[in-house]
Amino acid sequence: MKLPSIAKRHKGPGTTPGEAVYIGAESDRSYSIEAISYDEDTFKRSSFTKSEDIADFIQTTRKTWLHISGIHHTSEVEKLTDTIGLHRLSLEDILNTHHRPKVEFFEDHILVILKIIEAGEKNNTRQLAIVFMERRVVTFSECDLDYFTPIIKRIEKKAGRLRRFSSDYLAWAILDLVVDHYLIASESFEAELDGFDDKLLENSEEIDSTRLFKFKSEVNRLHRQFLPVREIIHHLRRSDSPVLSDESRPFFDDLYDHIVHAIEGAEQLREQATEIRDFYLATVNNRMNEVMKMLTCFSAIFLPLTFLVGVYGMNFDYMPELQWKWSYAVVWLLFIASTAFLLRLFRKRGWM
Repeated sequence: MKLPSIAKRHKGPGTTPGEAVYIGAESDRSYSIEAISYDEDTFKRSSFTKSEDIADFIQTTRKTWLHISGIHHTSEVEKLTDTIGLHRLSLEDILNTHHRPKVEFFEDHILVILKIIEAGEKNNTRQLAIVFMERRVVTFSECDLDYFTPIIKRIEKKAGRLRRFSSDYLAWAILDLVVDHYLIASESFEAELDGFDDKLLENSEEIDSTRLFKFKSEVNRLHRQFLPVREIIHHLRRSDSPVLSDESRPFFDDLYDHIVHAIEGAEQLREQATEIRDFYLATVNNRMNEVMKMLTCFSAIFLPLTFLVGVYGMNFDYMPELQWKWSYAVVWLLFIASTAFLLRLFRKRGWM
């Protein structure tokens, strides 16, 4: 039997650090750059398909946001990172879509890698790499820019502080959006968990056992995704990097509270999912015990009947009882009496 192919999760041995090697699932998505520049008075949005085309766009004093999709086009990504001045190790991490969530500080930029959960797809995660520099934020992901629509609308409508604050505030807004989606996913799992709880109380036989055990593994995976993000935000709020402005630091403190809340919710989901799974297994075992008890009672009822039938079914030439006129009726009375006695005994003991 041919096993399913497994996506490549690491580079080959001996590969040069910082080499542009894509690690991830195959994709037919075309390479694209969505570019936004803005300040307190202006807003401009453009699209590009070649990395060299953005050279003029980024030569501005305004804050810029570049969103790159189709990162499996390594040559284009490499050109872009060289143009904006990213470290080669950042390029390596960005191209590895199976990278563990982390934050890394460089002299002139910060790299954050984490997993995002898209709306309505609580089990579907994608990697998002965020690079924030002075006056510039760059995001790398296979998700569409639609994921960031709430932030883009705030920039367009001059809502909030995005137009006024520095670019690290935009990076905070992106992280805040990611954490908000984590909370939405937790609420979705919680609603499904309530459904399991209701079915257990009403009729446990209606529970899909396969889904219940899969649910437990999904909650565990959700919790594992949340934990590294707490460390990322903790390092950001404690960092003395010049990329982070004093005006944005209180918002990273607030974001830390949000991710802690999400982790606590995920931990509670894990505990409740374990309790429901254990209760479900106990219920199944109890039903099985009831069935076995019933079968045992019926076996015990038929045991004396089988004994009597076996005795009088022997092929001896001389059995006095067989010559009696009322022997057949007596045997039936014994059958009925023993059955009635055992039924009464079992019911009195609560076994039936």
